[in-house]
This record gives sequence, C-alpha cells and structure tokens, in this order.
Amino acid sequence: MNRTLAYLTLGTAALITLTACRNESGNNPIRDAAANLDLTGIIQDMTGQLPTDMAGGAKDAGVAMNVTIHDIDIGMVSEKTKVTVTGAVIVGITTSGGPTKSSMKCQYSAWVQDPKGAAPAGLKLYLTGKVCKPVDGGSCRCDFPPMSDTPLDAVDTLGDEFTITGSVSLYAPTTDAGLGAIQHEIFVDSMTKTGSGKKITPLTPDPKLFAKDGAGFVNYEGMLVTIKPAQKATVSAPNMYGEFTFGGAQFRGSYRFVYGHVGDGGTFPSPGASFSTITGIADPAFNGGVAPRVTEDFVP
Repeated sequence: MNRTLAYLTLGTAALITLTACRNESGNNPIRDAAANLDLTGIIQDMTGQLPTDMAGGAKDAGVAMNVTIHDIDIGMVSEKTKVTVTGAVIVGITTSGGPTKSSMKCQYSAWVQDPKGAAPAGLKLYLTGKVCKPVDGGSCRCDFPPMSDTPLDAVDTLGDEFTITGSVSLYAPTTDAGLGAIQHEIFVDSMTKTGSGKKITPLTPDPKLFAKDGAGFVNYEGMLVTIKPAQKATVSAPNMYGEFTFGGAQFRGSYRFVYGHVGDGGTFPSPGASFSTITGIADPAFNGGVAPRVTEDFVP
C-alpha cells in the first residue's frame, strides 16, 4: 500500500518549520512544537561519525561487509563498520527530524525489518541531508520527504524491499533513568529497490514487555509487534507528542502525521477510544515506545 498520503497531510509545501535544534546533552527528547511532530528517537547528531569499515580491526571505506540486521542488533558488528544488508523490508516510511545542533543539517530516518531474521531483526535507517533553511523568527526549516534530496526519499511505501549500504551506528540516548537502551542504526550511503508488496506478519508478544523501559523494545527491536490485551482496552489521553498507553504498553506518536490527522487539526486516537489490538514498530529509544504507522494499525 502506497503511503505517499503521509506527505499530502502536511500540505503542498511539504515543509516542516522548526523552532529548535537538538539538545546534544541527550537529557530530553526533542520535539518540533511548530509542526507538532514527535521527533523522539529520530533526532541525533551523527557529526564526526564518518563511515569506515572496521572489519578485522582495519579501516577500509571501500569495502562493505554483507551482514544481517540480526547480526547488527545483537552486537556482532562494530560501530562505524561499513555494511550491506539485503532483503530489508520497509516497515516505517521516512520521517523528517530537525537539524543537528552543530552542522544544522536536516535529519531523516525510516525503519526496516528482515522478514526472515530471528528476533531482533529490525533497525532504523538514518542520514543527514542539506543544511536547513533559515526563516523569519530565527527558526529553521527542513524539506519533508520526498524533497530531501537523500536516498530516503525513495522510502515512501510500506512493504518495499531494499538492499542498503551504509555504516553501523549505535545510539544510546540519556533518559531520566540513566543511559537508555542502545538503538541500532545504519547511516545510509545508498539504497537499491529490489522488490515491493512484501508482507510482514507482526509478532504478538506479552504486552507487559512493552511498558516503559520494557525488555520487549530490546528483544524485538525495530520489528512489527501487535499489542493484544486479554480483552478490549482503552487508550490513555495522548499527550502533545502523540504518546499514550494501551494494554499496559507504551506508545509513541512518530507517525501520527499519517494516522493522527495533525495537518487538518483532528486527533486520533481520541482519549478513551477502545481497541482490540494496536500494531507498531518496537522503538527502543527514550524509554521505548511502540510506534503505529497507519490507521489500519488500530483494530477496534
């Protein structure tokens, strides 16, 4: 199913106006109050982390190791190693973050999963694009995909399959409880589409594993999971960033610009709405959160 409708909800200009840059202290999630988008777990400053191949203890930027997503998630691949991953299926389309504080370059991310891989078998794709554009009031804006002029512009359809080359990155944001869970990423160099319409069946682990700082975010990192309470349950009132709880699990509003109707002033899910299940991506950053992607992820 094509998800280009995600961009239409943001208007024909397809631009995000940003009011703040990343707090590089890492103590707090970064929000875009102007566009009301949740940038938690998306914004990070990769400045200084140059792609290199650390295989065998040697740097060789011209050679990429063939690895699986599972290899990266369980720590078998060192940070900054140049890698190639095949058969990576899109489970979360490209979203736009704010600029890095040091370089003011716009940041973009998406999620992929290996449908054949043992858990954990998902990770985030990340890269920086052009320097943001200054606007009145001292703020800065970034072009929203598909106008970022980065390889992630091609990532607009769930179920598309890619071969991805880039460098491994490890991101561990600081939270109120201390150092948070490590999030595994690929800093993207190039992407080649190899298929489409790939079906990934979400797993249905115990919802308790996805409470705040729950083990499920590590055990099923970047994978599609369905939170299914013993009986139909209601959602808590979403906060201004689209975060809420359901069935004992913590949820993140990373894609509410698709399902939440932010562009037209609507709200979804509404406080107290009841659902049988909610599906999303297990995102480990900032205490963890399951991130629904489309309205169809919410089953009454």
